[in-house]
Amino acid sequence: MEAAKKHAEKRRQGQGLLDAVFSWSLRDVIDENLYRDKVKEIPNTFSSTTQYRNSFVYPLLEETRADLCSNMKSSLRNAPFCEVQDVKVSKDFKLPKDLFYTIRAKKKKSFSGEGVEPYKPEVGDLIALSDVRPRRIEDLNRPKMSYHLAVVQGRKGDGSSSFPVLSSKPIAFRKGINRDELFVVYLTSLTTNLRIWKSLHMDQETANLNIIKTVLQVDPNDEGKCALCTQEGGSSSLLDTCIETIQSYGLDNSQKEAILSCVKARLCDHRNTVKLIWGPPGTGKTKTVASLLSVLFDMKCRTLTCAPTNVAVIGVAKRLLGLVKNSLQYDSYGLGDILVFGNGERMKVDDDDNLGDVFLGYRVNALRRCLSPLVGWQMSLNWMISLLEEPEVEYRKYKQQKMNGKGDESDAKEDLETESSNDGDGSSDEDDEEEDEDFIANEVMRKGKGNKNFSKLLILQTLRVCLIWRLKSIY
Repeated sequence: MEAAKKHAEKRRQGQGLLDAVFSWSLRDVIDENLYRDKVKEIPNTFSSTTQYRNSFVYPLLEETRADLCSNMKSSLRNAPFCEVQDVKVSKDFKLPKDLFYTIRAKKKKSFSGEGVEPYKPEVGDLIALSDVRPRRIEDLNRPKMSYHLAVVQGRKGDGSSSFPVLSSKPIAFRKGINRDELFVVYLTSLTTNLRIWKSLHMDQETANLNIIKTVLQVDPNDEGKCALCTQEGGSSSLLDTCIETIQSYGLDNSQKEAILSCVKARLCDHRNTVKLIWGPPGTGKTKTVASLLSVLFDMKCRTLTCAPTNVAVIGVAKRLLGLVKNSLQYDSYGLGDILVFGNGERMKVDDDDNLGDVFLGYRVNALRRCLSPLVGWQMSLNWMISLLEEPEVEYRKYKQQKMNGKGDESDAKEDLETESSNDGDGSSDEDDEEEDEDFIANEVMRKGKGNKNFSKLLILQTLRVCLIWRLKSIY
């Protein structure tokens, strides 16, 4: 019940933007003058937080309309789509606005012949419903089915082809022999815009507006320096270390000053400060932010970095990893305090191997493998103890399996008996050592499958020294 209330509250907060988008006709979407008389120049100063927030409402609506129009005109032919198998009314359905449905898509492996990939629904996707596969903007408004939008509300699961939507109008879908044809096509994502809208319409009494008030109540005579910190004077050893680190990043003077200003604000215990790092495209803002995060990382300062797009998040993350990895001594050990989370598919995390070390989804999978009773650390440690205490047993098993791959089981047993009785006739020590090392490497990698770094450490630090020496003493 509590979860349902929270979901309803979130839906209510973003309802204003959805109401506006759903109210647009196709002609409204392509009308560049739709909000011409309502979008005003944003002032430099504001009389209240209400005026500040209201100043961004119509610009956000216009930005949403322009983005939707652009996608319709340029990307509709290649937009992901799917054919609808069934439409069911959801339990939350209620006229006139809560038009919730569950759509089940036809399962198709690919649309390679169409030149596009099948649609994979994500929360916040704005989709269009049409009785034909839309290729042009005109296909979205046909005599049989007029312009019809919906927003994806969630996903049923990885293997499910069903997804819940909030529709702009009732969906008429006829089943049976004379069933209707219905297609879903992806238009754009409203996730970011919905979040901004909710921020602009927070409750004045309950919302935490400290940051906004700090920005709005700027004293023009204040140079951004803390009076108490200035009176105390001097510089801490931590600040000196930060300055030395900043100097090594190859930044220009303005970038260095921006980072140093933020670091000083972080070290100040007397007040909360807001700093703005700004500049036109190509002036190195991403590099500056990544360098600042690297300094804060060295200071062991917990920092949350947010951005409106996946591209911006990944750009900062890549630069930060590039800076931090230079100071690491053991591969990726030390990156545990850096975490990137979001939609891995849209972030294209798989395209960069380095991001796998810090992406939340990969981190969870790695921990799941480590804690697994079958292939996890506990199993690997138990096998390691067994190998150290009775290596001859594991070695004989390994030799048995290797011999079975080449001949009979009886021949393998004979070879094992001959090898144990003839201690050095005809085979070189180098070959024996290589075979022992193969046994160690193969067994550890097999037993420690899924724990790459664990296996590597076992091979390099323990087994080559300890087990080879002990095996030689046995055979």
